[in-house]
Amino acid sequence: VVPLETMYDATLLMRTRWYVLGSLVLLWSLTSHKLLSLHRQQNINNDEEHVSVASSPGKVSHNSAPDGALPRVIALYFPQFHPDPINDRLWGANFTDWDSLRNAPKLNRLGYPIPRPTELGYYDLSDETSDVRRKQGELAREYGVDAFAYHHYWFYDEEHPGPNLHKPLELMLLDGEPDVPFCLHWAAMKWVNNWQSSGGKTSEQQQPKDGVLQLQYFPDPNEAEGRSRIEEHYKWLRRFFHHKNYIKVDGQPLFMLYQKKPMAAPVLEEFRRLAIEDGFSGMYFTVGLTRPHGDLQSFFPFRGIQRFKGFDTYNATVAYPNPADWSNRSLTVPKWCAKENTKDSSINQRQSTEIPGIIVSFDNTPRRSFEDARILSDKGSKAVVATFRESLKAAMHYESCCLHSGSAQNDDGFIIVNAWNEWAEGMMLEPSDVYGRQFLETVREIKEEIVTVNCESSRSGEQSSSIEGKEYNSDPLSATDAISLYHYKPAFVEARIMEKLIELGWNQANRKVSGCSIWTTEEAMAGTGFYSDLNSFRAELKAYHQAIEDYRPLGSDFNIIKALRTSPPNEPHKICDNLRIHPSGLGHFFPSKQLSFSHRVGYIEPLTTPMRHPDFCFNTSDRTALMDMRYMVHDFEHMCRNLQPTSRLVLIDLGASLSYHDGEQEVDADEPPILYLLRLYQKFGFRFDHIYGYEVTFKEPKDVYENLLPIEWMPAYHWINVGVSAKKGHARNPLDSILRSYEENDFVVLKIDIDSSDVELPLVHQLLEDDSLLRRVDQLYFEHHVKFKEMAPIWRSAMKGSLKDTFDLFYQFREKGVAAHFWP
Repeated sequence: VVPLETMYDATLLMRTRWYVLGSLVLLWSLTSHKLLSLHRQQNINNDEEHVSVASSPGKVSHNSAPDGALPRVIALYFPQFHPDPINDRLWGANFTDWDSLRNAPKLNRLGYPIPRPTELGYYDLSDETSDVRRKQGELAREYGVDAFAYHHYWFYDEEHPGPNLHKPLELMLLDGEPDVPFCLHWAAMKWVNNWQSSGGKTSEQQQPKDGVLQLQYFPDPNEAEGRSRIEEHYKWLRRFFHHKNYIKVDGQPLFMLYQKKPMAAPVLEEFRRLAIEDGFSGMYFTVGLTRPHGDLQSFFPFRGIQRFKGFDTYNATVAYPNPADWSNRSLTVPKWCAKENTKDSSINQRQSTEIPGIIVSFDNTPRRSFEDARILSDKGSKAVVATFRESLKAAMHYESCCLHSGSAQNDDGFIIVNAWNEWAEGMMLEPSDVYGRQFLETVREIKEEIVTVNCESSRSGEQSSSIEGKEYNSDPLSATDAISLYHYKPAFVEARIMEKLIELGWNQANRKVSGCSIWTTEEAMAGTGFYSDLNSFRAELKAYHQAIEDYRPLGSDFNIIKALRTSPPNEPHKICDNLRIHPSGLGHFFPSKQLSFSHRVGYIEPLTTPMRHPDFCFNTSDRTALMDMRYMVHDFEHMCRNLQPTSRLVLIDLGASLSYHDGEQEVDADEPPILYLLRLYQKFGFRFDHIYGYEVTFKEPKDVYENLLPIEWMPAYHWINVGVSAKKGHARNPLDSILRSYEENDFVVLKIDIDSSDVELPLVHQLLEDDSLLRRVDQLYFEHHVKFKEMAPIWRSAMKGSLKDTFDLFYQFREKGVAAHFWP
């Protein structure tokens, strides 16, 4: 917006910071309104290493964080979406920031879509008859956004004295909507025209030559006139300070200054004096610094916060990261908080005066020229959501577990999210056509995780408290013991296998190594409850797949994408409820709780041997069990909720076996595995737009299309009767020639069963190591031919590598958000 466009001016980025010495901490802590208050204490170790919460969350407290210990998530609220006299003068009658968005191109210069509003529409915040503000409050409450920080504009000059862009605030006092806690965020700065792509136009007479549209003055409280103007300002503010929903810290109204302004400090001190006269114990002031949080970032050397004029006025700083420095980065938990099993109790006392600030996303194409726009990520929407998740998780963990250690007193704990609705800069928690409700869902999920799970939650594959007691996976949906880029939580049995790979001898590439001992010999994993859980899961698979068989689709031609396109805009994913095979969800069929969970793809079967149906371990001569597909778990409801109406559904089949290979005809199954998989997806409305079948063995096209391929898939099927190349960039490398042509918002299934490790493995590792490819794949099916006893008679010379190789490989895919399944 005009008043906030200077927000990310690179010149504001602070590269120098200061050391807060222990003696100064003691001195400043004596006064409650000083920056280093009794609540917080600056972290002074500039040499601290930083580790991602994904790899080593804190081991600080043995208690779950109670709800009262959670920091309050405050979203910056942009009130400009209504006509205003200054904007009318500068940009034309009735101009709002919606004009900038409406006139923006559909795609930014990187080819990614620019988000537009869906559920709430292009609203007018001055419309007293609209229920938009009520709906905003409902969304905030539903998803755990604790408060709004309304941008507040007040000018002291003669031409435009008093408030601006304040209509939503005035209406809130009248009708109480949105009914959520709030505070004011004073954007006390001059308005500068940095826009080059806007919906309104100014005349030559209206446009100042220096680009300054509106100056910001600060009166002198030592002069009678200045003091009178400040008192007038406070009288306007106090109506909000006394509101039942206004945020207080120790009884002091929270008042935020967007950006440090030396001349603002005397005005704020006068506010503090007036607030005390008004019955408050003072004012709690914060000031914004355009820099990432010193404790929670590892991409700049942290040297403390540089003192500035008026510094002592503020109780805390707010870190507003600059998008130029934020691209593809996320906040991380500092190592001093993530140390495991530390005996140093003082580690729990490390505290900071700095409030974490997090960018939701950023793309200011609507306000800038097409080429000059700043874009938060060059990796698409999934990466943006993942970065937001990582940062929010780190900040929430830091505030709840590092600073407060489970204490219910967290009165001054805040996380500032930028923003609730700054649409022309791509910063919005509100639902959009690109992100849906993903940002809101992330807020709720992270808060639930912190409340539910111990602060000491450990890295992937480790127990959170006692693996013997099987607390590792008491609830896959809420547990966060393993938080990776896409929040992967392995089942207890999978985590235990990953721990025991070497002990089991699975690191040996040897045909004599048994993969089935964990199923048939209780002693192999004795003393953990593992054996009973594993075999409980085997029994539960039968009930789950019976439910899959009994599931009745919404119609023979049901298409989930078409259904999404015709869904009500306020409930775009309501149709996904119909894909739930039990009212209680998939967990109903697995009381042993032995399902792994990924935020991106939902529930998945745990990674176990024999890398196909477990029944094969009990009769290795049973060819039906060998090819039985009913060991996989697919969470179609969850997958549906990640689809967009514009998503394309794609299956890339490398080693396209539309019939059984020679020697497999005796298998007692209705159809080959790939046709079973296609029918399974189709049953839940996942109808593929394109199916690419690569097969090196020559087959007559006429035979393929007339005898092997079911007619319902003929419009989507591409028969490519050539061998696949593993060379990067080669025309026959389908990762480069086909996969790259799709987008992250598409739904892509990749099946690899080429029976040649010299081709398969380079392709698999190309996919794993190339994030731009990996984010395009949702489901991966791969037959990895490694050496172990039970499969040696079948795979023979195709075997290469160890069981550990395959478990490490598949686990990495799952950690990165791809549902990796063993293919039979």
